[in-house]
This record gives sequence, structure tokens and C-alpha cells, in this order.
Amino acid sequence: MHQFIICAYDVNASEVVDDSSCALQAHEQDCFSIAIADERWLASGGEDDVAYLWDYQVSDSDPVLKIDHQDSVTNVVFNNAQTLLATGDMAGHIFVTQLSNLETRAK
Repeated sequence: MHQFIICAYDVNASEVVDDSSCALQAHEQDCFSIAIADERWLASGGEDDVAYLWDYQVSDSDPVLKIDHQDSVTNVVFNNAQTLLATGDMAGHIFVTQLSNLETRAK
């Protein structure tokens, strides 16, 4: 299992300070894409053909949803209203998930 850490850095600072608040573990291979919405949601997609969704109102370490794809997940994106998550893979499949109930609305 790979671990990826999301850090925020001040590009104007003279030195890099790692102030990361957590490390998320889920993907079995490299992570290709991440998206953050509303300081609540974090989504990731990876080479292991899976997209994961975390809800920080539920847990800061375990994903609340695993979306299986047929190929590497290269894109994860939230809509502007932050009500939907779209995940896309290298095979051309796009899944759209409703965040209010975590159900996939379209494949």
C-alpha cells in the first residue's frame, strides 16, 4: 500500500516547512490525481484502477467510498457546486457519483 501526503507550502518562504496534518493510505500503486472540495472532501485516483473518496466529517484516515475502474484512474474532479464527483480512467470510462448519498449516478 502506498502512502501519499498532502502538504501546503508557502512559495514565498525561504525554507520548506512540512506542516502536513495527515497521511492517507489507500492505493496499491501510484496515485495520479487528487482533488479537494469544501475542506470536507478529498478524492484520489491511481494506477491501481481505483478512485477513493474521503469525507473528513466521517473520518480523517479511512476512505468512505471506493470506485472500481477498468484502467488507471487519471482524473478526479468535483463540480463547482461540490455535489458531484467525476472520476475518469485511461479506458475512457467516466463515473459520476452523487456526494449526498455516495451513489453512482452515471457510468
